[in-house]
Amino acid sequence: MYRHMKLSAFILVILSSQIDFSYGERTTWTFDDSDNRFATKSGNAEMVYYDPENTEWGPDRTRFGNATSFNLSVPMGKDMQIMSFPACSKGQGYQLKPNFDSNGPYGESNGFVSNYTVVMDVLFPVTSLNKWHALVQTDVTNGTDSELFINQNNGIGINGNYRGMIRPDTWHRIIWSVRAAPKEGQAQRYIDGQAVGAIGTTGSGLNDRWALISDLLLFTDENGETASGYVASISIIDRKLTHEEAVRLGGVNPLGADVPGPSAPPYNKFMPRVVNTLGHRGSSACAPENTLFAIRQAFLDGAAGTEIDTRITSDGVVVAFHDDTVDRTTDGVGEIARMTLEEVKSLDAGSWFSPAFAGTRVPTLEEVLNDNKGKGIIYLDIKTRDQAQGLANAVNASGFPIDDLWFWTPGNRPYAAEIRSLLPGAKIVWGTPDPSWRTDPDYFSDLRELGVIGFSIGYGGVDLNFTAAAKAEGMIVEVFTVLDPDTMIAVAESGVDYIETDIPIVMEMLQPPRETQASNPEPRNGTADVSGNPLLSWTLAEGDVQTHKIYFGTNDPPPFYAETTADMYRTGPLKTGKTYFWRIDTVTDEGTVKGKVWQFTTTKSAVDGNLTEWHFNGNLDAVAGDAVLDFNPSTESLIEWRTSDGNLVPHMEDGPTDYLRIPALDNPIQGISLSFNSARPNGNGNKINQYTFVFDVLVPSPLSWTPFFNTNPNNSDDADFFIKNNSSIGIGQLGYSNSGTFRTDAWQRVIFSADLQSSQVNYYIDGEMVHVSQGAGNLKDSRFSLYAPPSDPAPHLILFNDNDGESHEIMVGSMAFVDTIIDEETADTLGKADPEGIFFKTSQTPITNIEADPENSSLTIEWNAQAGKLYTISANSSLNRNDWKELGKRFTSKEKTESFTETGIDYSTIRKRFYRIQETR
Repeated sequence: MYRHMKLSAFILVILSSQIDFSYGERTTWTFDDSDNRFATKSGNAEMVYYDPENTEWGPDRTRFGNATSFNLSVPMGKDMQIMSFPACSKGQGYQLKPNFDSNGPYGESNGFVSNYTVVMDVLFPVTSLNKWHALVQTDVTNGTDSELFINQNNGIGINGNYRGMIRPDTWHRIIWSVRAAPKEGQAQRYIDGQAVGAIGTTGSGLNDRWALISDLLLFTDENGETASGYVASISIIDRKLTHEEAVRLGGVNPLGADVPGPSAPPYNKFMPRVVNTLGHRGSSACAPENTLFAIRQAFLDGAAGTEIDTRITSDGVVVAFHDDTVDRTTDGVGEIARMTLEEVKSLDAGSWFSPAFAGTRVPTLEEVLNDNKGKGIIYLDIKTRDQAQGLANAVNASGFPIDDLWFWTPGNRPYAAEIRSLLPGAKIVWGTPDPSWRTDPDYFSDLRELGVIGFSIGYGGVDLNFTAAAKAEGMIVEVFTVLDPDTMIAVAESGVDYIETDIPIVMEMLQPPRETQASNPEPRNGTADVSGNPLLSWTLAEGDVQTHKIYFGTNDPPPFYAETTADMYRTGPLKTGKTYFWRIDTVTDEGTVKGKVWQFTTTKSAVDGNLTEWHFNGNLDAVAGDAVLDFNPSTESLIEWRTSDGNLVPHMEDGPTDYLRIPALDNPIQGISLSFNSARPNGNGNKINQYTFVFDVLVPSPLSWTPFFNTNPNNSDDADFFIKNNSSIGIGQLGYSNSGTFRTDAWQRVIFSADLQSSQVNYYIDGEMVHVSQGAGNLKDSRFSLYAPPSDPAPHLILFNDNDGESHEIMVGSMAFVDTIIDEETADTLGKADPEGIFFKTSQTPITNIEADPENSSLTIEWNAQAGKLYTISANSSLNRNDWKELGKRFTSKEKTESFTETGIDYSTIRKRFYRIQETR
């Protein structure tokens, strides 16, 4: 699994020396002709003012001159002519007339230009910071949204996919390189020669919106999402650039957007752990997909292997090819399955990508295997289910090592078995795991008998808990297809072993620095509030790593714990509030490298957290804790304090209960607000990221949407936890329990326990877990996190209401909040709704004896304790006040007379003092 990282800078030098950078049809503007500022430096395209209403706005609002005359910086120390443009309205902008011949899939079908590249050298002043900037518009009527923007966070992109950073008052070279096509289109973005991400990926495509019907517009949009700025040069090219061509253009050069500038800056962020790179159809951003050029390049770029697609010709030969027709990636037309190998070999599979690859042929699988023996993994995405014999023929003829060959047969057991019957030892890669992996103890072993070595999952479906489980079973997890650095970094955090990408060279640049020892531990050294069964992970040490020895425990130095070939390990359940020490010793082919000792502390138990509990028996006062409930405006007059009658409102199992009846609320300002005092941000975030709510509730039928809480105290958006009208509980982003898990007209104990630091949320009803939410993205400091003092003003959240009328009558007997998570055992112990409360009993435990000792300024109280109970001891100066001071806790493992001694009592000033003992579950 582990290997040495190659040096990407060295690879790029080799590659650049091999490619002929022939750009095809290209026009460049530099605005340095004072007689005609829109005269071209080179090429046949035209630029004019976009002025459909003939207002002649252009000459009045567009200015030209030297960069220094505008008090702007100059790149490479040389002044240049620039154009200053305004924030354009819908009827303003700059129109480019490329005069290109139609090309690509939409050229053949519609006469459009499918493939093109826009290069612009721009600067936006600081006054445009945090504003939308339209850059490229393909709709010449400017009646729809533009196709490329700088968003309010200064990234470039469209439709929520924004990457990179455009810094104000800084010259940047932006490259927008487009290949519009059904299903397989893609547009890549570069800033100063650095790839920041593609839009469109395998199977998604870019439709004809992204193609050019004729002209395109710059710096304008249909609804005014524009900003003023400066442009020094623009180029437009009649094809999508290769990755190397875009990188080679680098940053801004005063001579024009067609002249390479300063080299691309290095990436300043790295993946948190080493992840193996797989090419996607080879290095398909650098060479034509599935060709020998692309496959060779993937290995040159440092990839551990590459995925390729396979199809079979009419005469039974397996070839490396993706589509079912040859139309998109060759100069031919028709279904490949109806063509002979000779017919397929006659096609040009390179010119569509770049003139530099003209004459490239579709390779057979046998040719691919012969060309790449000993380089790494070849991963076969088998597009049709009639290839088993052809695959076997190619493997046997080439002598390619079966250990370096993967076969993707997602969910197809018969086909996996057929391949294994022809190629014993074939390594099968499965698809997205079935949910039964959580509950079926034989899930992984059953797949292992089929020859399955791991799973291939779309990057949006990757789950840290699944990857940990798969690794524990010795299986790998591969993710496809990731096309931008930010997502590569995020996916690496999910524990995957391989990431598939069109640009392996970029991913190799993001590999984390490796030290002589294992490094970069998670949980980080010294972290507190770690969940009860954490996933340990680390960055690999240098060298050819064979395995890891894990030392782990509550002592320093920790004892030996386990050995693994993975770079992560899930511990068993840990004790709460304990400090654990751990160390990773790396076993390499040259010996064992002892690691550093790290430590973390687990989260407190529920009773050790800031726990507040309310029993709704006539007021909103807490029976324990210092969080505060208040009625919002127009609410108190609507609620009723009641006691169950066993008829209209049933009793709880253990008897009658007091409760608060809250009707369906029809105004967002209504509800009950909750304010914290002692609770503070946790889970290594700026908000409360680890917490638990417990509600004893009854909801009458017929059921409709019923909110529990909204983390937005202004109640201006959707609530964050509901009972749904199908009797499930949950929320869209976190998921819902099965329908029917919540029963109407019956008291139930509902628990919402969130560990947002680990992106895990559990729901329980009557002590049973009914839903686990994992893999919902990074939840730390998200919408589900709670505001907290001292930085956030009260109130901190709202209960039992929603912003848009999704409300229903609810009866609440008791409620508790604690700023930590609870585990399944604690939830099971809490069990069902109880008329005496949740953690704290309403009834007091009788005190059997009190002994005062004025000489030692102390007092001892005694009571009859029951086994397995936790007792809280409190004191107050008056029975008429609710500000009881907690003195301490006592846990009793067996039935006995328990005692507690309060010290430091000043008997000369205290006239009377009251004590109480409360039983906590």
